Amino acid sequence: MPSSDRRTRAWVEVRAEALRRNYRSVRVAAGGDVGMIPMVKADAYGLGVDRMVTTLEPESPLAWGVATVQEGCRLRELGVERPILVVTPLPPGSYPDAVAADLTVCLSSLDGLRLLGEAVARLARAATFQVEVDTGMGRSGFDWRQAAQWGPVVADRHRSAMRWTGCFTHLHSADEDPKTVPVQWQRLVDGLSSIP
Repeated sequence: MPSSDRRTRAWVEVRAEALRRNYRSVRVAAGGDVGMIPMVKADAYGLGVDRMVTTLEPESPLAWGVATVQEGCRLRELGVERPILVVTPLPPGSYPDAVAADLTVCLSSLDGLRLLGEAVARLARAATFQVEVDTGMGRSGFDWRQAAQWGPVVADRHRSAMRWTGCFTHLHSADEDPKTVPVQWQRLVDGLSSIP
């Protein structure tokens, strides 16, 4: 996919088959029969979200990951029907747009849970969400040590028109210090295990 601008000094060429092969390799390394969520935020990291989605859609990803509601709406405009996960906390005014576009939102606070509930009630539509659990990055997410407090509140909302479809954490130093990965993983497991 070379640049069409001859003034460009640098560019990236991505072969579609190589991208699909890499996707399959990651799936095998992750255990074979796992759901994968390709991150296509920031216009697929500048590679062109429409091309990346078209290239990887035949691989049947579980969902697509984006950073903002606007990016999720763009995927819907492209005709994407699979779930779309917005992996960053939403600004307060974005919840109605997320619900209207059938985006799965990331919740990192009880305030976000309340705002999602208000949007669901106002639009009379169901919504899906995932919970971000902070296991050490310190940027956003429910604190894993307080899961016994926030977990029941989140689980109770799951029984309404809001469906809890998953949870995740950010591994803050996996590349620089691999020893942090099992620590963060255990924190995630411990936090979720403490939810009554």
